[in-house]
Amino acid sequence: MSEVEDNLVRAKNLIDMSINDLRTVPEKADISELLDQVQKLDNHYKKMCEEMDENYEDEIGTTYRDGISIEYQIEAMWWHDISLAFRKFRRD
Repeated sequence: MSEVEDNLVRAKNLIDMSINDLRTVPEKADISELLDQVQKLDNHYKKMCEEMDENYEDEIGTTYRDGISIEYQIEAMWWHDISLAFRKFRRD
C-alpha cells in the first residue's frame, strides 16, 4: 500500500471514530438539563441545612458542609425530574 493510500485509510478511520463519538456523546442541552435538576435539589438541600443550623444555633453552612440524611426530605417529583434528565443524558 502506498503512503497516500495508508494516509487515506488512517484519515477514514479517524473520521469514522469521530462520527461514532458524536453519536455517543450526550447533547449539551441534555447535560445542562441534568445539571439544572441536580442544582434545584442541591438548593433545597442547602436551604434545609441552613434551617437546621438556625434551629440548632450552629454556624450557617455547618450542616451543608458536614452532610445530613435527607431520605425523608426528597420530594418524589424532584427525583423524577432528575431521573428524566438523566435518562436523556444516557439516551435511554
